[in-house]
Amino acid sequence: MLIDLLYLKNAILQKNSPPKAGDAPAPITGIKSGSDDNYDGARHDKTDKDNAMNSANATTTQTPTSALYGPDHVQLQDSLKKFIDAEVNPHVDEWEKAEIFPAHELFRKMGKLGFLGVSKPVANGGMGLDYSYAAAFAEALSHIGCGAIPMAIGVQTDMATPALAKHGSDEVKREFLEPSISGEYVACLGVSEVGAGSDVASIRTIA
Repeated sequence: MLIDLLYLKNAILQKNSPPKAGDAPAPITGIKSGSDDNYDGARHDKTDKDNAMNSANATTTQTPTSALYGPDHVQLQDSLKKFIDAEVNPHVDEWEKAEIFPAHELFRKMGKLGFLGVSKPVANGGMGLDYSYAAAFAEALSHIGCGAIPMAIGVQTDMATPALAKHGSDEVKREFLEPSISGEYVACLGVSEVGAGSDVASIRTIA
């Protein structure tokens, strides 16, 4: 599985590398417009047999996911789900009971496979893909059997690092963005609300 995931990462990076002189322009991939009517929320209640059949026929038939995404999006989602089945879901009950999960260990594994930098710049260790791939990645996180871990991953990929990637200086990117993409750093959010501090659920308003 590790080889498959690394192959996907390298294939996508190669596909999105700067074109050489004389190369034909690469086709633009992304979410197709007007396809919402064919989308059922990518429910995960299909049997293994149905999923296998859908995967085998992905190139010839439209599935709920492929109605929005191309083959590369689907391959990214499949690779993430395989990782989740191997590295996350078998431990969810244990981590939920302990009320903590090994974020540094898990994020380093995800970073090694490129999962924490799907839409981040290649120059900083990301895949450099457009945001449709990040959306496909976020959707596939629902395969995790709890809510806390996908939320933590989402904070890392879509809350704590986008501003660094877009506005950070080269020095700041090297110090904070790159280790966040590789999984060496685990990001968090600092919240300070008047009268509630970091406990946003305790915010009170007066009309």
